[in-house]
Amino acid sequence: MTVSESIRKSTVAGIVALGVLAVLSWITTLQEWHGEFPSGKWVVCVVTPEGMPVCGARLAIVVNGEPVSWSPFDNYREVDSVATDRNGDMLLVNKKGGPGYGGHRWYLYWLLPIGNRPERPVCELRFSAKGYMDSSLSSEQVLESAGAVRVTLRTEKSHHEGNLGTP
Repeated sequence: MTVSESIRKSTVAGIVALGVLAVLSWITTLQEWHGEFPSGKWVVCVVTPEGMPVCGARLAIVVNGEPVSWSPFDNYREVDSVATDRNGDMLLVNKKGGPGYGGHRWYLYWLLPIGNRPERPVCELRFSAKGYMDSSLSSEQVLESAGAVRVTLRTEKSHHEGNLGTP
């Protein structure tokens, strides 16, 4: 056997060994995780700077400026599916066992994490009303305000109309 054949066989054996170790590390460290958004009821009160309620303000849940198909709230299904009442109040609800999130993670060679981490996703709650500028909150601001807490958003009059959903 020549030196070049020996090097080639050693290289192939090393690559095969690395592949086997990668598969073994995937098998032994694969994690599937599931999380739930906290359950509760949240009232978001949308008012003008003078404190007057904004009736008919609509909600859009977005990530990076784009509406998403998931929501941390059971009663939100799509853009404009939830609106404020005549008092400017919008009820957001999440029951126990409601919307959740999850993912997979493993460690390549038992050291390098591959996949997503078990974190609760954060989205933007964007409120839009005809004749007012859009106002936003992060989902964390609402979810971390324990129980039936009232959150007040102040909107300012503008020349454009809410740009999410239909008037």
